[in-house]
Amino acid sequence: MFQANIPEEAGQELVGGDRDEDLVEERARDFVRYLAENERSVAGRDPRHAPGRSQEGASPAKRRQGTPGLVNSAISHRKGYGIIKVTPGGLVCRWLNHYQGRPPGGRRGKIKGLSGKSRRTLMERLMGLDWDAMIGEGKRRSGKAKSVFTTLTYPEAYSADRRVWKRDLQVFIQRVGRAYGVSFAGLLWKIEFQKRGAPHFHILMGFNGVITLKEFRAWVSPAWYEVVGSLDEKHLRAGTNVRGLYGPIDRLMRYLAKYLGKRDQATVETGRPWGEWGRLPRVTLGWCRMDRQAWNTLIRRVRGWGKKSPHLRQLRHRSFHIYGNGLTLPALLRGLEYSHLEAFEASLTRGVR
Repeated sequence: MFQANIPEEAGQELVGGDRDEDLVEERARDFVRYLAENERSVAGRDPRHAPGRSQEGASPAKRRQGTPGLVNSAISHRKGYGIIKVTPGGLVCRWLNHYQGRPPGGRRGKIKGLSGKSRRTLMERLMGLDWDAMIGEGKRRSGKAKSVFTTLTYPEAYSADRRVWKRDLQVFIQRVGRAYGVSFAGLLWKIEFQKRGAPHFHILMGFNGVITLKEFRAWVSPAWYEVVGSLDEKHLRAGTNVRGLYGPIDRLMRYLAKYLGKRDQATVETGRPWGEWGRLPRVTLGWCRMDRQAWNTLIRRVRGWGKKSPHLRQLRHRSFHIYGNGLTLPALLRGLEYSHLEAFEASLTRGVR
């Protein structure tokens, strides 16, 4: 049976003011029954709470950690390891703790905008794209590109129903697929809100071949105008924006992260704030695993290397992203003791074009 030491104050609260013996015994039995029912779940989250585990001689902090109801494995200070994934768009650095069991979760509420976890997933998807295949050898002044960044806005009169927004986006994507056929590879979209409260979409589109930007702009404006059902001529002229995407990769990643990585605190329910369609090319250049000492050294290097960045120079011991060229950023990892070194360097060699 799970044994627990009840403080004197808790005993006084349990007894109450009348000190009726029958009531005391009934509440005590309920309390013991509660401990017995939760014994297995508490012990499964942390081995410190296993039955019969003695805590004599332990510090007050250790004794508090072993008290039922005070367990929170999400703030555990146990040892862990770092995972570094090298992608074409930069480094994905994540620190993982050795948790015993899964921390307790909760019910999902209404989705309003982009959360922190959703943003991390979105940026990792963006960094993992094969940018050599996405941008090709296109030149900025040529008027042609293999990938475009498109913005779709609503007119002054728009629906407040999020299902209408998603329907409009789906119909627009279907139109792009019919118009460009097999040359349309896929896209990545994200919804945001303007100051006036109207939604708009940022869309990263990839094509299997080169398209002419002038022709694509001339097609996008009336297509989105018809999908929305707008009767405003101003919306026809200024309701869309199309930009071609070119290198270098480090500058391109900072540009896309500025728009797609913006956390928008929406006041209304938005549903899923971003998504994908089709098959954009992806590649992983390599990965490695670090211990705590190598991880701390990496953080100090990144702080010095990115001292001009407000985000990097104040980097703390946590997971983070470094946007840039995935073929040059691994220089930050040189000299560190990490596992999978041979496979890591071999994958980098294969990734060099």
